[in-house]
Amino acid sequence: MGTPEFALPSFEATRARTELVLVVTQPDRPAGRGRKPKAPAVKLAAAEAGIEVVQPERSVTRELGARLDELAPDVIVVAAFGKILGQRILDLPRLGCVNVHASLLPRHRGASPVLWAVRSGDAETGVTIQRMVYEMDAGSVLGQRRTRIDPDETAGELTARLSSLGAEALVDVLAALEQGTAHGTPQDPALVTLAPTMRKEDGLVDWALPAKQVHDHVRAMNPWPMAFTTCAEGRLAIVRTRLVASEGRLGSPGEVVRADRKGISVACGEGAIEVLEAQREGKKVCCAPDLVSGRAVGLCEVFGACTEPEP
Repeated sequence: MGTPEFALPSFEATRARTELVLVVTQPDRPAGRGRKPKAPAVKLAAAEAGIEVVQPERSVTRELGARLDELAPDVIVVAAFGKILGQRILDLPRLGCVNVHASLLPRHRGASPVLWAVRSGDAETGVTIQRMVYEMDAGSVLGQRRTRIDPDETAGELTARLSSLGAEALVDVLAALEQGTAHGTPQDPALVTLAPTMRKEDGLVDWALPAKQVHDHVRAMNPWPMAFTTCAEGRLAIVRTRLVASEGRLGSPGEVVRADRKGISVACGEGAIEVLEAQREGKKVCCAPDLVSGRAVGLCEVFGACTEPEP
């Protein structure tokens, strides 16, 4: 059970390690400017491999339950499926349901663990293979892999790395389940943190925060919902930044303290960040010097001072 590109390495690992008899994924959804239906990445991969695919609107339907009863699976692998499974499905496989989760549980339980790891400034994260229970990401840990987070790595870049790491951990767990040697370790409730889904408006940059937190916010929001601020030209998406070597306060929070052919620097509550890439509404992503040469951003302008435009 999986939907986006994150699930593809786990799909391939499951297919290589077991007899994969069914793929369950979300329905095709409208996407792009034309809002034409787009098939999930996992559906496309399964169709190419000649594997049966079902796309229920709800996570549990009578038809899906009946089909699973017919197949009598040994195990169900879940990777970024995007829907909650009921107890009936959790109880169905002989060896249970296992989930590929993109954090070191119990830290960052929820739908957006990678985003929250980056936004929180974590130096390390990883993947967890957990035995699923009817409580969000609360099952016992069957295996984990750890990795460092690069200080300039975006959530999108980290997600791609974790998808491969998750598949590697999954292979080991599937082998242990088959051999009867898998042992789950209960999670420590005292260490639980939550990683709920972000809304588009959560991308708004708070320039009063220290530069490190602003930089982490920008990294976390890339590729979605994307960090943004307001400027004289309207709404401006902040795509990439890096920290500026400085001490103390350089100007008012949000003030553009440098805007030239070398780039754009913006003061934060403490320190400053350099804007590397940004995007005006209706325009393509461009480098900071191009914004300056196009007079979209000017020296002493204050980001966030303008009223947020109507959506």
